[in-house]
Formats: sequence, structure tokens, C-alpha cells
Amino acid sequence: MTLLNGWALLLLIPVTFLFLIGRRSDRLVNTPFHKDVVLGESSKRWITRAEAAAMVLIVAALARPVLLTPSPIKSISYDPVYLALDLSASMHAQDRSPSRLEYSKKVIREILRKESSFRYGLFGFTTNALILSPATRDKNLVKAALESINPDFIITRGTNIETLLEVVAKMADKRKRLVILSDGGDGLDIERSIEICDKGGVKVYVVEAATKMGAPIPKKGAEGFVRDEKGRLVISMQNGALSELAKATGGDTIEANSPEEAADKLLIKLEKGSKAEATYTKTEVTELFWIPLSAAILLFFVTVVRVPFDSKSTLLFFSVLVAVEPSEAGSLDLWRLHESYRLYENGDYNLSLSEIERVEVPTLQSIFAKASILYKMGAYKEAGRIFSSLKSDDAVTKSAIFYDMGNCAVELGRYESAREFYVKSLQLTADEDAMKNLSLILFLDENRTKKPNAAAKRTIKASASAKASEKSGSKREKESQSSGGRSGGSGSAKGGKDSTSSSPSHALKRALGSKAYELINKGYVDERRPW
Repeated sequence: MTLLNGWALLLLIPVTFLFLIGRRSDRLVNTPFHKDVVLGESSKRWITRAEAAAMVLIVAALARPVLLTPSPIKSISYDPVYLALDLSASMHAQDRSPSRLEYSKKVIREILRKESSFRYGLFGFTTNALILSPATRDKNLVKAALESINPDFIITRGTNIETLLEVVAKMADKRKRLVILSDGGDGLDIERSIEICDKGGVKVYVVEAATKMGAPIPKKGAEGFVRDEKGRLVISMQNGALSELAKATGGDTIEANSPEEAADKLLIKLEKGSKAEATYTKTEVTELFWIPLSAAILLFFVTVVRVPFDSKSTLLFFSVLVAVEPSEAGSLDLWRLHESYRLYENGDYNLSLSEIERVEVPTLQSIFAKASILYKMGAYKEAGRIFSSLKSDDAVTKSAIFYDMGNCAVELGRYESAREFYVKSLQLTADEDAMKNLSLILFLDENRTKKPNAAAKRTIKASASAKASEKSGSKREKESQSSGGRSGGSGSAKGGKDSTSSSPSHALKRALGSKAYELINKGYVDERRPW
């Protein structure tokens, strides 16, 4: 048994002091009768002792005795695999059938078709890199992102591998596998690229989209082939620098004539060393404070029933009893917080907001709950302002805050800001709902009136210890999944039939929104080698 609040035992000193003073005052009382003649005097002694024992038991409850039961648990984790598809102009060369781009797409489809335990993510890149799908085990979502790419909307034509490496290196996982499906493109600074991979924990695998012989690059929207500034025909072929980068980072290079063969070879390479087993100890904590607390309540009850009301001892009892509540807020604040949750669950948002505003000492739970209620009431701007003011050192809590800020941005029509918030949320924790909302933001066409069903994070539940909750993060409850995406807390936005949890058949029909192409086409006017 262990005491979580051992310092509370110091309260035994004033308790002992008060008990001794009480005994001394009893001895100093002079009565005109023999003490055995006075009514109730014979029971006074054991009642005093019972009160003292109850005080000692309350101090023991304050010390929070617990039983710690350690148990070893084996954890198996797989490195996420990010598939990076080159969308530059040279990928339209036809030394792979029917083209390098279509060949690479077929490789990705084969990878997604085969059974594996990996979480796959998808990037599209030219001179800029854009995440199309965060790492997920939902292969239909990755496939939907792949099929949504329209090469006709890609303006940038060059290739910048370093930009891609920098974006992948910033992803949340400590170790990542990056599969680059490319013909190599522009020149590559090997030393700089290796440094980025080492710092970001990136291991590079290359699927050669080009052949060693190479091929000319067809002109976009016109007959003929691309020529340089001197009129010479540009021949694009394999770039050996990519293979050198893969070898330096511990990866490998895959070259195969058929997409099926390339996918099989790649999966064999990825299986080696991608699984990490770790054993950690999980300690179960069993609270025992209720045992001495129950005994103390029983003793006080007995003493109060047997003798007339003793205002001093009763007031002292209730003051210590309130101190047992391990929350920074007062007992009334905690009650108001629970009442606000109850009203919220019943759909009485106005009363729930009124109750939460009566909390005298704001806590992380109460502020988060207020923002969630305002979201439900449609006050998205005010809710977003409150969410952005919340601070926490816990990654889970920060991820929840960014997710909710993204939802508010969606409701306000600020899709680019929403995308940034969702990405920040996913960089802290992997979450299916944030991932799906991010994907729908990328697929969203600005001219459409429908919006993703942005459902804000679950309300942080009030626990036995608000202080511990604020340090370690929030506990979030899930409501019915029928609302689509995340439910509870701030609730779900008005999305009608356009649910976040779209079925694969619907997802495949979506197209990337104009914002996505703006991001990947950024800076096209400065391209020096537009192929």
C-alpha cells in the first residue's frame, strides 16, 4: 500500500493538539455533583475518543492510500508508411506503360490491395509537397485520395525531393518509412537530404518510375515533346541520387517492369525491421481512501446521535470532509460542472451555459465545456476564440484543442485554416476523425454548398481530481456514432447528409478542392527546370 498524499499525515499534529486541549478542559470543569451523578457524563469519555478516532481516519483518507498492482504489457507498433507520388511533368513520359504516373498509381493500388499491418499515408509532390491522406489503416480513404488527383490541374512541373523530406520529417511519429514513386527529377543535395532524414527518423524507399534508357517528356496540351532553352530535346531518365539516398538512410530501391512485381518487392522490404516490440509496465491503482472515510462518517454519525449537537466538532468535521475533495475548484463549482454536463446531454444548452458561467474558479474542464456548449449553440467564432486561448502541455489535450479549432474554422468557411488545425492535431496524436475531416477539406470544392460534418471534441469529463486532469490531459466521452465523425462535447455541426464518415463509394467520387491545387502549385512562376 502507498500513500499518494503522504504530506497529509502532518495534520495529525494539530488533531492531537486539539484532542489534548479538549481533555484538559474537561478535567478543569468543576461541578457541584459527583461526576457519575451528572447525566451522560459516563458516556462522555468514549464519545470524545470516537471523535478523535474519526478525525484520525479523515486524515488517513486525505493521505489517499492506494494499492499499486504492476503488470507487464507487450506493445507492438509498426512504423507508418508514407507513399509519395511524383506529379511533375516528367512523370508523363511513356517509358513505363502507359506512363510513369499511371504505373506509379498502379503500384500504390497494388500495395493497398494486399494485406498488411501498416498505416499508410499519401503525399503528392512537385516543387511543393501536399499531404493527401494522413497515415491510417483505412485503405479506402487512401485510395480515395489517390483517385481524386487530377493531373490537369497541376501547374508546377519540377520536382523537389528535399521539400518532401522536410514535410515528412515533421510528422508526429518518431520513425517513418517514406516510399518515393518518382523518376528522380531535379538535382538532389544528398548530404542535406540525409541530414533531414536522420533528424526526422525517415527511412527512404524508392520505386523507380523511370527506366535507365529514359524517354522524352510530352508537352502538356500540345503535340511534341519538351525542349530546353536551347531547343534541345529533354530526355528524362533515372536519377541515381535517389538510390544513393535510399541506401544511406537504410532503405532500398525497387525496380520492376510490372506494378504487381514492384508492390510485392516493396512490401517484402518494408516488413523487415518495421515492427518494433516493447515491454512496458502498466500499474493499476486501486483507491482505498473510501475505507477510512466511511469509518469516520460512521463514528461522527454515532457521536452526533448519542449526544446533543456539538457545533464545533460538526463544523470541523464538514470542513475537513470538504478538504477530501481533490479538486482545485470548490465543491459547489464541481457540482455546477456536473450539472452543466447533465443539462448538455439533455440538449438544454442555454441552461448548461448558464450553469457553467456560475463556476467561480475556472478550470480546464469548465473552460473547455463552455466552448463546447457555444459550439453547439452555433456561436462558432466565440467558441473558436475560447479554444485558441486554452493552454496545455499534454499532447492529447493540445490535439483535441487543435481539432476543435479546425471544426470552428470549417463552420466559418475558413477551410485553409481548418486544414492547418487538423494537420497540427494529427502531428500530436493519430486520430481517425481528424484525418477524415482533413481529407474532406482537401476534397472540398469551394463552389459547393455542402461542408464536412465537423464534430467537435468530446467534453472533458470532471473526474475525482481536476488538478491531475489538467496536467495529464482530458478524459473524453464518446456519444452515439450516428452523428458522424466525433460526437459529444461541442457536438456535431450542421452537415445534413454530407457526413464526415463517408462510405468508400462516396469518397471515391470526390475531387481535390482548388485550395489543394493552390498549395501544390505555389511558386510555379519561379521554376527553372519545368519538368
